[in-house]
Amino acid sequence: MTPLKDCHAWAILVHQLVTHWAERYGLKELRRWYFEAWNEPNLEASWTGGQADDCELYRHTARAIKRVDERLCVGGPATAQNPWITEFIGPWKIPVWLYSRQGPAVRQARSIPVR
Repeated sequence: MTPLKDCHAWAILVHQLVTHWAERYGLKELRRWYFEAWNEPNLEASWTGGQADDCELYRHTARAIKRVDERLCVGGPATAQNPWITEFIGPWKIPVWLYSRQGPAVRQARSIPVR
């Protein structure tokens, strides 16, 4: 995937999709789900942008999801291994409701709630 060309259009798409799921499955069910913006954005095969582009994607995605319901759990950066974690949680000042990463020794994504 490439970095966003139209952040507003992306946010509308995400909001409409999550709203559809809320109508179909109910907010009680959705509050049990863990949402991420993108998978393994630090790998070139998955994401052609850089870290700043991924943070921007996350910001727009998280805001769109939270507009559906503040109690929905959004997190990231969902990187392979542990890169970008410090920057993602620290200086970027991005609200993160769970930290997630993936690695070769992990058979499933591991999500650790941070709030």
